[in-house]
Amino acid sequence: MVACGAGALLLLPALLSSRPFGQVRTRDLGAIPLAGWARRRPRLALAAIGAASALAVGAITLDPPRLEDDLSRMHSASSPALLAQREIARHFGRAAEPLLLVLTGDSEDTVFEACHRLEPALRQLRAAGQVAGHFSPAHLLPSLHEQEATAAWLAPVLDRETFPSRSGRTALAATLMAALEANGLDATRYTGYVTSWVDELARATLWVEAMKRSEDHLIHDGAHEPSLEVRDLDPTPLGPAMRSLLRATASGATAMIVVIPARPLWEGSTRERLVGALEAALHAANARGDVTGMHVIASEAAALVAHDLLDVSAATVAIVVAILFVHFRRPGQVAVVLLPAALATLWTAGLLAATGVRLNMMNLGVLPLVLAIGVDDGIHLVDHWLDRTGRDIRAVVAHAGTAVVLTSATTMVSFGSLACSELAGLASVGWLVLFGVGAALVATLLALPALLGLAEDR
Repeated sequence: MVACGAGALLLLPALLSSRPFGQVRTRDLGAIPLAGWARRRPRLALAAIGAASALAVGAITLDPPRLEDDLSRMHSASSPALLAQREIARHFGRAAEPLLLVLTGDSEDTVFEACHRLEPALRQLRAAGQVAGHFSPAHLLPSLHEQEATAAWLAPVLDRETFPSRSGRTALAATLMAALEANGLDATRYTGYVTSWVDELARATLWVEAMKRSEDHLIHDGAHEPSLEVRDLDPTPLGPAMRSLLRATASGATAMIVVIPARPLWEGSTRERLVGALEAALHAANARGDVTGMHVIASEAAALVAHDLLDVSAATVAIVVAILFVHFRRPGQVAVVLLPAALATLWTAGLLAATGVRLNMMNLGVLPLVLAIGVDDGIHLVDHWLDRTGRDIRAVVAHAGTAVVLTSATTMVSFGSLACSELAGLASVGWLVLFGVGAALVATLLALPALLGLAEDR
């Protein structure tokens, strides 16, 4: 912008003073007829503007413009990524993008215990249909309480002296098969599964006993109970899986629980409901942690961009008003200059409300642009009107109206071409520029000639 301004001030005077093109009669591009009608019928023109503004206010009152909470609507409807996620949700009954619960604590054991305390709440969310599943460090290693309960359950049927041997394994398998039969099941269908399970239990028992002997962990009556800790999994095949979810850090330890939503989280209400439920689960389990994931990050980024753009727009209005007061000095003249921008903003907001189009982090940037173009149009006409002897609005429009129409039209064509984009968010920028800048142009050529004409008649 600075370079454009410097070029206009330095180059154009020199080029125009040489008159290389001679005298050229420019076309009015419709500015003079429209402004002329407003000058001849000022009250009718102002009534039409008032009616349009009233309709806009009504639409805004019934359905105020809102920020887009469905992030999928900012993408192309034919986006391969979106189509793939919808197919995943349709075929597998879950979302493709997970949420993450990141837990922190003073030690690995503290964080691991927090993971287990969260299990009941996560199972409830799955039963309620909000979560399709989750993967936690708690799935790789039972809690100490669960290990003790399992050992107590096995104690009546497990002979510690003979179990690892073949005869001990055979005895345990026979006991389990009898239990299946006693509960009305055809035990022969589970023979392979029971045998495999007993063999794995035997290997695990031998490994646990070796670990406990090497570490000299003796508890209670001297028996070596299978009380494993997180670090005990490191030399086992489960070690890499555990360390992908739980790690020690310089300040303590961090664990991650992967939560698979039952439905895609593009829509704000679905996303907020699940995130809120997970945060409530963290609080109820007295676990320190946060809920994160790509959907959460994208949603927070969109909200932050929207908040910043609104703040910047408010600051821009204040600075523009201050500049106008420095130049025009009188509040009435400043108000007239700002009128096209104010009307364009109101009408654009009314259009958004009437059509259900929502603001997003892309098209919010149109608001400062509409403000700038509307103010520029007002400055051109009001400044020329104040400088001309007799203050004839017809002569002002004849002199500056074409420039106003051309600057607005070129802006509409340049930015409005974005409406052809397949990306929905980008296309919304183009449509809002087309309407917003067009509304500023109409407001300039109707409202200002009517108001300044009434001032001339006094």
